[in-house]
Amino acid sequence: LIREEGSLRRHFSYLQDLSRNYRIDLLSSSSQLQELKNIISLSILICNASIERKESLGAHYREDYQSSPKVF
Repeated sequence: LIREEGSLRRHFSYLQDLSRNYRIDLLSSSSQLQELKNIISLSILICNASIERKESLGAHYREDYQSSPKVF
């Protein structure tokens, strides 16, 4: 996966729009709709973590931050 902060922020904004549109803060009576809300929530968490991680490490390659951390 090759990531770059600008595209991650655009995706994060898109996911926030989905979150508002689907009202992920409310429980849903449909299990399929609730599963979609859970997927949106998880996607937001993953995207935010990807924005915060500046190092390129393993599969987490940042095009805009290519150096690896010195200490693991």
